[in-house]
Amino acid sequence: MPEQLTLRVGLSDYACFDNFYAGENLEAIHALQRLVQNGGDLVFLLGVSGSGKTHLLYAVQKDAMASARRATYLSMSDKYVVEQLSSFLDFGELLCIDDVHCAAGNEHLEKLLFNLIEQQRQVNGGLLLAANRSTQDLSWLMPDLASRLQMGTSYQLRSLTDQQKKEALRLRARHRGFDFPEEVIDFVLSRLPRDTRALFNLLDQIDEASLSAQRRVTIPLVKELL
Repeated sequence: MPEQLTLRVGLSDYACFDNFYAGENLEAIHALQRLVQNGGDLVFLLGVSGSGKTHLLYAVQKDAMASARRATYLSMSDKYVVEQLSSFLDFGELLCIDDVHCAAGNEHLEKLLFNLIEQQRQVNGGLLLAANRSTQDLSWLMPDLASRLQMGTSYQLRSLTDQQKKEALRLRARHRGFDFPEEVIDFVLSRLPRDTRALFNLLDQIDEASLSAQRRVTIPLVKELL
């Protein structure tokens, strides 16, 4: 029986389609949902840090596994996982590879990535890749790899507006089971960088602090965390 890569590769408890605020990215979301259902395709997500790429890769993995399909998430930036890749053969019917840009210009990583893509193609498995910019903007050493990466369908994730970030925070809070009052959201947005990753990290801290102290989410509570 082929080995499965399991260490440091897995699900995020809170990453799912239901708590991802799509904004102007509905086309990409629908493409990912089709990938979960149909498999066999290559989809490429492009976006800056904090645009939600990793969240969506986890969401795809989670949905696939809920449909009794084997799926793996891994990141080309995770050295621990990358060191083991050549020893593992079974990544399931759907392989989600994050931080593809980290492989560009590194001969060893490019060969690993190329082999992963070829392996999935041979078994008609689905592939979901994510990078911080398009494949044409990356300096690849292997022309064959560059051409493989351009065979799929690419979607550029659009950043959220300030108003959409408010909606995204409310949505994420509802899924965590607490209310995020308007005045608290405005306070947070006025004091933190508008980067969604930083905002969602604070949301996690607020949820923890509120639960442990049995307190409502208020501006004084957030001030303590900041």
